Order: sequence, then C-alpha cells, then structure tokens
Amino acid sequence: MPLINPPAKLNLGNIPASTKNEKIKFIHRDVNRYNLLLQTVINLRRANPNGFADARVVDLLDSIFKNAIAYMLLKPRASRGNKGQDRTQGLRDLIDEIEVHAQYHGIKFLVSSFNDKEVNYWLEREDQKLYGGDVYKDFLKWVETTEKKNFTDQYAGVSSKLVYLAKSDRERYEVHFDGHLIKDSHDNPISTRGTSSFSGLEADIYVCSARTQRIYSAPSEKGQLHHSSFMSGEPVIVAGDWVIEDGRLRYINTASGHYRPTIGNMRTFLNLYGAFLDPQAWIQPVYKGPVYKVRDYWLRGDDAKPDPKGADFAKPFQPVTDGGGQSSKPTDTGYKTPPVSLP
Repeated sequence: MPLINPPAKLNLGNIPASTKNEKIKFIHRDVNRYNLLLQTVINLRRANPNGFADARVVDLLDSIFKNAIAYMLLKPRASRGNKGQDRTQGLRDLIDEIEVHAQYHGIKFLVSSFNDKEVNYWLEREDQKLYGGDVYKDFLKWVETTEKKNFTDQYAGVSSKLVYLAKSDRERYEVHFDGHLIKDSHDNPISTRGTSSFSGLEADIYVCSARTQRIYSAPSEKGQLHHSSFMSGEPVIVAGDWVIEDGRLRYINTASGHYRPTIGNMRTFLNLYGAFLDPQAWIQPVYKGPVYKVRDYWLRGDDAKPDPKGADFAKPFQPVTDGGGQSSKPTDTGYKTPPVSLP
C-alpha cells in the first residue's frame, strides 16, 4: 500500500471522562489501548510498508467508532450540559481522526460525514432502521433540538428490510481463490448474475473484511442487501462491484455508496490478492476513473496504460446519486494529511 506519514495519537483532550456513562468509559479505555498499540504498528509498517492492518487495530477503532455513534444518538447536543456538549463535539472530531487512522491502516469505515449535503451511513450501524437519506435529514434536525428522547426512539415502530448478516449467516456468501478461479462456499466456480444497485452495472457486489481479510459476494438488492450487509457495517479493506464468468474475473471496481473506497484501498486489496486475479481482467481502481488490465495496473500502478476495451466494458456505469458523490478524481488516494503530533 502507499507509504504515508503516520498519524498522531487519537485525541481524548476534548472528551471529558465520565464515571457514569458507559459509552464514554469504553471510548476512553479503547482510545488509550489503541494509542499504546499505535507505535508498535507504526514500527512494523516502517519495516514492511505493504503490511496489513492488525485485527486488534481494527477491533479497537471499530469499538471506538460504534460507542461514539451510540453516545451521540442518546441526546441532541443542545439538550446536554456543558460537559455533554464538549463530549459531543469531541466525538465528532474523534470520528474524523478515526478516518485518518483508517486511511493509514488501509481500511474503510462507513461514510460518516456531518455535512448536510452528504449521506451518513453510520446511523444504520447503530440500528438498521436508521437507513437512508430521509433518516439522516431527520437526524440533522434532531441534533438542533432540545429533545429528551434518544434518536432511535423516533423509529421504534419502524421495520427495516435492510439485512445485516451475523457471522454464521455470512459464511454462505464467502468466496475464495483456487489459482485464478473464484469459487463459492461450495467450491463451485462463480458466475455473477446481479445488477449493482449503486453503479447500475450488471455485476455482483463484494467486500473484503478489514478484520479477517475474507471476501464475501452476492447480487445486491436495493434496500435489503448492500455492501454494509455482509459485515454488519464493520470496516472493510475494499468494496465494490465485480463481474465473474465461470470463475474468471472479468472486471472489478470500487463502487460502493456505503464505504466510498479510495485508490489506496484497492491497492491494499491488490497487495493481498493481486496474484490470484486473472491478469487479463479489467480493473477500475478509482470511481468512474480509467480502466486498466489487472496485470498492468498491479505491476505499474499509476504508470499503467488505460485500456480502451475496458473503458467500453464499463460504459454502462450509471452511478446512483444518493446524496453524496464518491470521489472520481484519478489522483485522489483518499489519504488526508495526518494531524500534528500531540505533545
């Protein structure tokens, strides 16, 4: 993966401790554990720039992320006391920091923008009923009120068709490589048969777990089975669409509305599985960007030559606009400038 500067330690300075609130206690505990582990991870990355995220790193960042979400949904900021308001703002800043750390580790969390022009998929991580642009608009209104109820209480009677798979349920969607063949959980070569609800391509969706590095795939179902479904919203290495015929990869991209993977995420995936992908398949590492042959891109990176036939193949790409666009800049690696190191 690309070598980028190590990020600063996660900052708890703007999140006052609490002896009562369990979410804040867990956040302080896990941030301290993560910060202790971070220097070891940085040293290992310097020794092996192509290394992958340690499962402990993924678990700690994910736990911090989930508890930050849960706390912010308990009460609107305006209905809290001074410490509570400081914690809420501090947690928003912490989520931004987690995104920087995720980029360093080559993993991706659910989109977590607080911009009213964007979408915010981390709400569904707390509760599957909190899915979609309308829910996010309700959330943005709710945070400006002095409402005393938990945000999720507003949706107590709402049902959701969105599927979040438990570990035992996702096993049937797991795929693996046998040489250059991609096979399902029954060891049969795969042929994709779906239509991506995000990109509109005749392709199945896939994700690669950040925690286990295992790959899961299925036809998508709008409003029911999305990229977030496989890992129940957990972070991923990459997610997107792929086209497979009789076990042979023909095309792969990073089109995911929930995760918005970057070119850096695809490079991490190639470091893991590039040797198993059909070298003559096409790869589109940037959303709506140039299309290359897998072998050429894997060996040459940005110096690879775009393939016109691959571009023709990807022409049906009609991305669905659901509020926030995934970056389509060819030069966008997705990496932000790490914050200044704390004293």
